[in-house]
Amino acid sequence: MPARQENRPRASHRWKTAAMVVLLLLSVAAACMVGSESISWDSFIKILSRHFSANALPESLEGPRVILEQLRLPRACVAVCAGAALALAGCALQGIFRNPL
Repeated sequence: MPARQENRPRASHRWKTAAMVVLLLLSVAAACMVGSESISWDSFIKILSRHFSANALPESLEGPRVILEQLRLPRACVAVCAGAALALAGCALQGIFRNPL
């Protein structure tokens, strides 16, 4: 009786997936920090971490907070969702037409 192969992803696929997730998060962070008014990495971390702590945000970060939370972060999240939807649609079409890519 032949040995049965398991359908587990190989270790190299796990590393590639983890690397792609890290690159996605870094690109979302970069998209949120770059613009007509740039937001420093330190300010970016302080603004996002205030949701997880009881620390008050300094008055000097009120403008960047509004820009980040009301403009850039929602736009980046919509871009990620649109990209994921396009990827799923492409994958579905390749499955329907039996394209072996």
